[in-house]
Amino acid sequence: ANNWNTTNQTGTRIYSIGTQIGGNYWTNSTGNGYSDTCTDSNIDGFCDDYYNLTNGNIDWLPLISTADVSSPIYSDNSTNSTIHNTMIKHSLKWQDNINLSGYIFSFDNGTGSFTNDSWVSMTGTLNWSNITKRVNSTVGSTIRWKVYANDSSNNWNTSETYTYNTTNTLPTQTPVTITPLPAETTDNLTCNYVYSDADNDTESGVWFQWYVNGVKNITTQNMSYTITSLDDNIICSVKVSDGYENSTWVNSTTLTIGDAIVPVLHTHYMSATTGIVNTAFTIGVNVTEANTINYVYVEITDPNAVAVNYTMSLDTNGGLEHYYVKTYTPSTVGTYTFKFFARDGSGNDADMYTGTYNYTATTAEVPSGGGGGGIITTPAICGNGVCESGESTVTCPQDCILDFSLIPVVNKTTFNIKYNGIAGNRLTISNDGVYDKQIKVTIEPKDYLKLQTADGDVYEYTYNLSRKVGLAAGTISVVWIMNLTGTNRSIGEYDYTMTFDDGTNVLTHPMTANVVERVFDPFSYLVPAAIVLMFIMAIWPAVVKL
Repeated sequence: ANNWNTTNQTGTRIYSIGTQIGGNYWTNSTGNGYSDTCTDSNIDGFCDDYYNLTNGNIDWLPLISTADVSSPIYSDNSTNSTIHNTMIKHSLKWQDNINLSGYIFSFDNGTGSFTNDSWVSMTGTLNWSNITKRVNSTVGSTIRWKVYANDSSNNWNTSETYTYNTTNTLPTQTPVTITPLPAETTDNLTCNYVYSDADNDTESGVWFQWYVNGVKNITTQNMSYTITSLDDNIICSVKVSDGYENSTWVNSTTLTIGDAIVPVLHTHYMSATTGIVNTAFTIGVNVTEANTINYVYVEITDPNAVAVNYTMSLDTNGGLEHYYVKTYTPSTVGTYTFKFFARDGSGNDADMYTGTYNYTATTAEVPSGGGGGGIITTPAICGNGVCESGESTVTCPQDCILDFSLIPVVNKTTFNIKYNGIAGNRLTISNDGVYDKQIKVTIEPKDYLKLQTADGDVYEYTYNLSRKVGLAAGTISVVWIMNLTGTNRSIGEYDYTMTFDDGTNVLTHPMTANVVERVFDPFSYLVPAAIVLMFIMAIWPAVVKL
């Protein structure tokens, strides 16, 4: 037997088309030899089956004239970025009429010299060559790339050379924040930011700009507390650079300068301490706070030990004192307890305040039968803190009992009275309840002193004294002013009595006046000038000059 073929290898055929050699081309004069009629299903230039000449003489790689000579074709080149110093994907689509085999990626990375990667297999009639490379770190570098590909018939093709220039992305500096938060009037402020760069460029510069109430201020990273004041609105703006370009300005959120003083809850008030279920009552509490109050709420625990928080509404605002109320309707018979909470605009939480009163809800009494028995009907306005509209200590005791006493600062006041001179006395009422009363003030005797009021000089006057909402624990001060009037009187000390009467309590307040005699009363006497002069000279040693 003879050897009729060599190995499958690249070479030049003596007959038929193709780039691979192996066995022989078997034909005859009529053109129907084995190589003329055999099948080449994969179009590799060889018959699918061997050719058996005689027993033991076999051509294992008989040639055929239908070999694949078409190279792969390419299209749709793309890159997913041009940013310098980043990983960029280079893509190219390949197609072949028979079967793709693989490719080699070639890349110069801005150096001007191509370097080939290792062989990468790919199959099918359509496939992609996808290679990701970290590109040159220099902005503006010209990057070149191309691809070599072949098919299963070893037909090669080389793509055109593609180019792009590396670019830069702007750095970022978010978020921009101000610390501390919350900030008080004694805090130094710091502007904070987080630098980042998609190209991995290092930070090469930063700029700060502070704004106080919308007006540009300092340009350093830190702001001293001496620049800010209570309730100022503060913004910090930051701009950064990556060495190639600057970012845009980015602002922090607005920070409002607050205070460090905790609000104080005190002196709560209840319109009633007992009542009937499904009948509303009002509970209130005072909050001492110099600035804004964020919220005030009351925790009401019912007889079943279920606690629910309710937001309280501002009823009265007076200086540092703020009075908050909540109208609540009990639905269960039993005792209710209360806790109060508050937070100011600076985030300061008040210490919890627990009311010392409880509210007990009962069922309504059923009127008794017979002559005139039954319950007393409470007027609809009972519980508003004002004794009015027919209310009495019987029908509405919580409004009509004034449970305080009138207490003067001192038991006796001594002062000098001169012509048109003014003196006064201070009255302190020690009560934290809610009331609306009239206090009648009287001066005795009525021959010399009178009360000086907006209505003129009177012997007695009625002052309206009311506290319709709770105020701070302590006292209320009321000043009464006296004016000299009446006839001349000898020099000396004279006793007077001032009486305070609220209809329930009566306070008698003694006073002593050191009186200076007037030598001339323009309102009571017409004295000739010569007599007046003689009179003045006669009594001069005893007269205190007015």
